[in-house]
Amino acid sequence: RSPGGVRPVPAGERSVVLRAPAPDAEYRAAVAAANGAGWSPYSPLSEAAAVTAPPAPARPALEALDCVRARVSWVPPRHVPRVLGYAVVVAVHGAALKYFDSRSGTLVSDPKDARPVSPGSASAVIRGLSVDVKYKARVAAMNELGWGRYSAFSEIMTIGVPKAPEPPRIELLSSASIRVSWQAVQHSPEVVGYAVVVREGSQVLYYDSRSRKLVAEAEELRPVPADRTSVVINSVVAGRRYRTKVAARNPVGWGHYSSSSEAVTTCPPGEPPPPELVVLGADSLRVSWAPPDPAACVAGFAVMVQGGERLLYYDPQTETLAARRGDLRPVPAEATSAVVRGVRPGVLYRA
Repeated sequence: RSPGGVRPVPAGERSVVLRAPAPDAEYRAAVAAANGAGWSPYSPLSEAAAVTAPPAPARPALEALDCVRARVSWVPPRHVPRVLGYAVVVAVHGAALKYFDSRSGTLVSDPKDARPVSPGSASAVIRGLSVDVKYKARVAAMNELGWGRYSAFSEIMTIGVPKAPEPPRIELLSSASIRVSWQAVQHSPEVVGYAVVVREGSQVLYYDSRSRKLVAEAEELRPVPADRTSVVINSVVAGRRYRTKVAARNPVGWGHYSSSSEAVTTCPPGEPPPPELVVLGADSLRVSWAPPDPAACVAGFAVMVQGGERLLYYDPQTETLAARRGDLRPVPAEATSAVVRGVRPGVLYRA
C-alpha cells in the first residue's frame, strides 16, 4: 500500500480523476512512485487548480438590427466544468435592469422569468426595443457549480437614424453633366439608401434615381441604392452654379443632410480651332481637330462637311454624311478625329 494506507495507482496509469471536489477549494497535487525497494519521496506540488463557476465573459457587443431588434454577442469562455447557459442583462436608460428571456426573445423585469441562452450560442437577438432609447448589455455564464460573474457592460447603443454623411464631392464632367460622390455611411441599423439634393443657383432640386435627372419635388422619389456612392446627373444647365448635399436612410428613417459640397459652375464649350482634312482614299477622308479649352465643358462634337455647294452632317454610326442633322448622335467628347466614308471623287470638301 502507498503512504497513508490507500491503494496505489497501477504502474501503467499516468493520470487519475478526483471526484466530488469541494467547490471553490484550491487543490495542488504531488506524486510518489514505488518499486520492490519501497516508495520514493513525493514530487514537488503542482500548480494550484480549483473547481469554480465560469469566469466573467469578455465585454459583449451590442448592435441594432432594425427599429425594434438588436443583437448582443460575446466570446464564450473556455472553462471546466463546461458552460451550461448564459444570462443577458440589459440596462435601459431611465429604467430598471431588464433580463433577456430566450423563450420569447424579449426583456422581462423578473430574472426568474428569464430562461438562459443555450450553451452553444454566442449571441442573442433581443426584440421589442424602442427607437431613441439608450441600451447597454452584459453577460454571465453558468455551469453545474452556478453562475459566474457578469461581464462589463457593452458600449451604449441607440436605435436611430444614420448620421449625416461627410460633405460630398462634385465634379464637372461636361457642360451638361456632373458627378456627385460620397463616402458610405457605416451605421446600425444598416443604411438602405441615399438622397441627393442639388442647389442650382437659388433653386433646390432632387435627384431621381429612376430617371437619373433633377426634379423639383422630393415626394415619392426612390432612394439611391445603399451599395452606390456616386451618381452622374446629365440634366444640368450650362452656365449655372451647382452645390450638393447627401443624406442616408435606414429602417428607422432619414438622417440629416451633409454639409454642402464645393461649388462648380457648368460652362458652354469654347469654339474649336479649325480642323484638318486629310484624304485617305478614293472615297474616304479624315477630319481631325483639337478640343477647345476647357475640355471638361465638352459633351460631344458635331462635324459638318461642305461638299461642293452642299452642307452635309457627319453620322458617327455609319461614318457617312447625311443631308440633315436631325437626331444624329454627336461624336464622343474624347474623340479628336472622324473618318468620313462615301465621299465622291472630284468634289472639293471642307470641314
